[in-house]
Amino acid sequence: MSEDKLTAVVVGAGYAGEGHTKALQSAGVDVVAICARTADVVQQVADTLGVPMASTDWSTSLKEIRPDIVALATPAGLRAEVVDRACEMGSHLLCDKPLGTSAQEALTLYQSVKTHGVKHAFGATKGYEPSVAWIAQLLGDGTIGEILVGGGP
Repeated sequence: MSEDKLTAVVVGAGYAGEGHTKALQSAGVDVVAICARTADVVQQVADTLGVPMASTDWSTSLKEIRPDIVALATPAGLRAEVVDRACEMGSHLLCDKPLGTSAQEALTLYQSVKTHGVKHAFGATKGYEPSVAWIAQLLGDGTIGEILVGGGP
């Protein structure tokens, strides 16, 4: 690890994890570890992306590395504990979509970020894909109805 570069740990080794790793590396961040559940998969991804450490234990990896940034590329249901631990350590966060399994969980995660004074970025994969942009436009101008929060009126 270089003293003058930000360090990151990516949690999740699928499509989004690969994307976050490449984006962070492209921005000059030293991605020092990638974590996932399956040892051979995470090792292959780490080797392909030039990440020095592959781990199946995100908690130990965060504790040992204490990265500046934690990038979450896991299913939403697996994020809350990682977000809490990263916030407690003072690591900034990059989360893929969706942020949580519910609006309440997303709000709780956001409040943790605010409480601990860390920065949080939300990366919506494929946000500029034409079909996604079109749906956003249809929702935004009310063409396909009103967006309801909390399950209805």
